[in-house]
Amino acid sequence: MSPGFRQEIFSGKVKPTQKEMWAIAKAPPEERKRLIQEVKEAAGAPEEEERRMTAQDAVQQFEWKVTRVLQNFDNTFTEWPQLISNESYRQQVISTLYDLKQYILHIEGGTRYEWDKEARKIV
Repeated sequence: MSPGFRQEIFSGKVKPTQKEMWAIAKAPPEERKRLIQEVKEAAGAPEEEERRMTAQDAVQQFEWKVTRVLQNFDNTFTEWPQLISNESYRQQVISTLYDLKQYILHIEGGTRYEWDKEARKIV
C-alpha cells in the first residue's frame, strides 16, 4: 500500500473495512491504486461508523503481514540458498533475525518491544 494511504488509515481519516483491506492486500500492484482510491472516495459515506477496523480486524491484518514476511524470507532463501548453507552467511542471517526473536519473546511475556528507529535496534 502507499505510505500516504497507510498514514490516512493510522490517522483515522480513512477507515477501511477488513474486506477492503484484504482486497487491496491481495490485489496485483497495478490494481491497488484503483482500490485505494475507491476506499478513499467512500470514506465520507454515511456508513463510516461501520467501516472502523476492530481489534479482530487488526489481528487478521497482522496475520497477513506476518505471512507476507515469511513468504519474503522463503523467496530469499529459495533464490539464495547459500544464505543458509554457508556458515558465514547463516550467522549473518541469524544475527539479523535476533531482534525479531527478541520481539517475539517480549510479546510472549506480555510486554511491548521498544524499537529505536534511528539505531534500528532494541532499546
